[in-house]
Amino acid sequence: MASKAATTTKGPKQKRSPSTKNKGQSHKAEPPFITLDRLIDFAGILIALVGVLTGLAMIPSSEPSLAQPWLDFLSRVLGVGTFASPFAMLGFGVWLMARRFENAPAPPWYRLLGGFLFALSLLALIALYENWGVEGEAANSGGLLGFYLMSLLVLAVGRVGALVVLLFINLQGLLFLLERSLADVGRALSHLRLPRRAPAALARDAFTGPDTRNAIQLSLPSIIEVREQTRAWWEQFVRLSESTGSRKPTPVAPPTPNSPTATTPPMSSSFVSDTPWRLPPWPSLLEESLDTDVNLNDIRTKAIIIEETLAHFGVPARVIEVNRGPTVTQYGVEPGFIRKQMRGGVERTMKVKVSAITHLQNDLALALSAARIRIEAPVPGQNYVGIEVPNDHATAVTLHGTMESEEFQALAAPLKVALGRDVMGNIVMADLAKMPHLLIAGSTGSGKSVCINSIICCLLCNNTPDQLKLLMVDPKMVELVGYNGIPHLIVPVVTELDRVVGLLRWTVTEMERRYKLFSERRVRNLEGYNSKALKEGQKPLPYLVLIIDKLADLMMAAADQVESMICRLAQMARATGIHLILATQRPSVDVVTGLIKANFPARIAFAVTSLVDSRVILDRSGAEALLGRGDMLYIGSDSSVLRRAQGCYVSDRELERINHFWLEQATELARGAQSRKVTPKSESHVDPVQEVLWDDLLESEEEALEDPMLVQAREIVRKAGSASVSMLQRRLRVGYARAARLIDIMEEEGTIGTSEGPGKTRAVHREGVEPGSDDDPGFDPAWINEE
Repeated sequence: MASKAATTTKGPKQKRSPSTKNKGQSHKAEPPFITLDRLIDFAGILIALVGVLTGLAMIPSSEPSLAQPWLDFLSRVLGVGTFASPFAMLGFGVWLMARRFENAPAPPWYRLLGGFLFALSLLALIALYENWGVEGEAANSGGLLGFYLMSLLVLAVGRVGALVVLLFINLQGLLFLLERSLADVGRALSHLRLPRRAPAALARDAFTGPDTRNAIQLSLPSIIEVREQTRAWWEQFVRLSESTGSRKPTPVAPPTPNSPTATTPPMSSSFVSDTPWRLPPWPSLLEESLDTDVNLNDIRTKAIIIEETLAHFGVPARVIEVNRGPTVTQYGVEPGFIRKQMRGGVERTMKVKVSAITHLQNDLALALSAARIRIEAPVPGQNYVGIEVPNDHATAVTLHGTMESEEFQALAAPLKVALGRDVMGNIVMADLAKMPHLLIAGSTGSGKSVCINSIICCLLCNNTPDQLKLLMVDPKMVELVGYNGIPHLIVPVVTELDRVVGLLRWTVTEMERRYKLFSERRVRNLEGYNSKALKEGQKPLPYLVLIIDKLADLMMAAADQVESMICRLAQMARATGIHLILATQRPSVDVVTGLIKANFPARIAFAVTSLVDSRVILDRSGAEALLGRGDMLYIGSDSSVLRRAQGCYVSDRELERINHFWLEQATELARGAQSRKVTPKSESHVDPVQEVLWDDLLESEEEALEDPMLVQAREIVRKAGSASVSMLQRRLRVGYARAARLIDIMEEEGTIGTSEGPGKTRAVHREGVEPGSDDDPGFDPAWINEE
């Protein structure tokens, strides 16, 4: 009891002593009224007041002014800079007063230094210009300040050296003032160029029969276009922009009003040919992009809100890096330190846990007034946590801007595709040959179909029909049917679900055929086979890309056959140059099965409706917090790190231009080949029609209905004289589903009769006897008499 009483009396002492100590410290640390901050505020008010009075004194007036000596002093010291002194003093005074306002952040110190260096060097340049080649003080427009600085530099390095030094100081001060670098100036100057004639000529070759107005618009730039381009360059140089966006499209001759897929006869294409194909001039067919400005004050304000919100919940942290992307801005938050009292009254400084920041995701979204935010904790390879906040004005990422980048041009791969730009503005691209297959998932309207079209456009812009062949499945009959007729397609776009199984079986057969060719040539992959074929003067094999949209519809129609053939292709088709791109809007476990996920390491997830769907496609959360309209998460086959990016946008006009180019070229080559071909006069003219493989596909589809045990099942029922599902299960040792399917097949072909009710066996027809005839044992003439 004594010990217990001791512990109870000890507690209040520990609680009172800190409070008493803190009370004494707070009374002792009470700041005085006149502080450094108040002195700076007073100085700012005084300087701003002097600036206003100086400006008013410069207004001409007939009355004498007491400020005239002050104006004479400024005129002698600053020269022509006297006229700018009121604005400089007013701005400096306002900066001193507003330096602590969080909603109106003051400019950094280097901008003030840049303005001072720019003004001082400008006065010295004026003095040097007026006194060039003159002994003594000839003029004083630069004031005493500019004259003395000029004189010191002339004595030190000479007149020419002084001119070079002053120009350098002037340029450096201007760069500090505008917060720009020489690299930014070079990039801005690179955009000031006139339209080139070569892409316009290529565009006119790509379209047949353009009108005169469009041809002039392509070749000769107008004065208004040059003026607008110059103004856009100057605005880009002045404003502080750090993001990528969409440029104003360059006027390009539109395609003919007639639909190419409806009026242009498709070309008869073989698997490989010696046709001299030309790649499309995509710089003139795709729309360009233009950088947009960035509101730095908004970025600083949101960074302050993030720090204050975290501090309010007891999580000290600071924003150390900001990366602005097309759709979201990533704020790099470095966790701070907290003091925690351990047992025995000892205080220890501990690092803030990363989980403490992630648990405040909803509170941060509320404070930032954001629809959704995503926290990447931590950012791979960095020492901070990434908080991704949606931009107020999202910018589109065009396919032209990504394909013209140096990174994409440096990638030497025939199946390279541009996917978009990440939160740091870097290009997100991939090589389909190394993926080697791609799985895309996302809800309706999230940008899934646009991503597929951008991938197809990349492939069509970089590969001829001799290098690449395509197979497309589009049960929706909307997204991919516009590609019908292009020479890259082996068969028209498949839209019927009952034909997809045959298409997959043909693809498996083609894969096996290629492996046999590789075995004969003793090579391991498509590249080795093509190199040997070129040396021997034979035709190389092209790449084959199978694109399937709406995978969920196929899995509902024939799940077992579709899944088995897709998994077999995904496991073995990489070496043969066959690659798969699957897309679905329902990433559930019955559609994206475990076998499919295991063979598709490269995946793209667009916005989904629930956390479960995100885990199905990515094995982790994140896709449920995306914004839609092209906002995506990409995981490559060579890394398990998620990359958030804004997908490339391809408009319908761009797709029509690409398709029209290939359709026109295929038609011209087909007409040229037909004119060179000698035909008898009696033969009538037949338009070239694209060769299809429907007959082979349908045969493969019918063969898929047959079961290897069908012959054995026929012998069993004929020997037994009756047929039932349970009998086939016992004799063949198969499951109920397979035995019932064998019964249905034998009923359709007439081997057995129809069901007579539950628990009764089916009658067996003799071979060569039609059901229902007099010789049929199952036929009873008494049925007719009863009628």
